[in-house]
Amino acid sequence: MIAVLALLMAFAAPPPSRVTLLDDPVRVRAGEWRTLPIVMRQQPGVVQAWFRVKSGGGIRLLLLTKADANLWRAGRAFAAAGQTAVAREGQAVFPARTPGDYELVVDYSNAEGGGPAELNLKVEVAFGNTNSLTVRYLDPERKLFVIWASVCFFGAVVWFAGIRLVRAAASRE
Repeated sequence: MIAVLALLMAFAAPPPSRVTLLDDPVRVRAGEWRTLPIVMRQQPGVVQAWFRVKSGGGIRLLLLTKADANLWRAGRAFAAAGQTAVAREGQAVFPARTPGDYELVVDYSNAEGGGPAELNLKVEVAFGNTNSLTVRYLDPERKLFVIWASVCFFGAVVWFAGIRLVRAAASRE
């Protein structure tokens, strides 16, 4: 048993290392944005962000490469590595698949009213085995097979246990 456990641990991938970049209140004036530079030059990772607006309207988060951030500032077409919908509270997981310089943008440019947005923002970057952070689902055919296989296995175990119980009860009489 210990040998099997040692073998499993030997082949298990190391857990991802996490770095907290920001865990502070942030203030963004109406019609503006704030950026947080994220440097990942050595290896790709996953940027995770949690936010809750304390006052003001909803915000959105965007993860942009340095080049796309410059295009966005110039008002030209850009491709975001990830973005959230406008909300007052939420979390986001942005995979940064290629090493490089990124910027996390807190966008309050579509502000309704004139007041600033005050929010709590926490940003972490996870390096290493980031595949374990991605939620995956089975396709419908495989999901149905797994469900039926589980039900059949459970039924077989119950049937086998029932037969053993009936035989044990019959032998006691």
